[in-house]
Amino acid sequence: MVRPVSTEVLQDICEEIARENYGFVYLADHKSEIKEQYEQAETGFKYTNSLSLSNIKSGMQEIADDDFNSFERLRGDAYFVNPLDRGGDSESVMSSNRCSRRISSCTRNA
Repeated sequence: MVRPVSTEVLQDICEEIARENYGFVYLADHKSEIKEQYEQAETGFKYTNSLSLSNIKSGMQEIADDDFNSFERLRGDAYFVNPLDRGGDSESVMSSNRCSRRISSCTRNA
């Protein structure tokens, strides 16, 4: 039986790498660092304790597809973590941005 990748551990590792690289994670450049840190991390018995590049790619795609984190897949194996985005409901964020624009335009016109 093949155990899945711990996306929580993978996400923590990639967020740390992104902080050191202006928000960017390039799997081609960082795969050995990701693999090394993942294999040193405590994943428990439920998750695999070793990674291949395909494991990293599928785990990162799963993380990027999740609406409740700040990872965004740019292209290929490049990801960006927006340090200002806390994940969650993007519609409410857009709605609040529209609201604040309306308020600022009202104060400028007054």
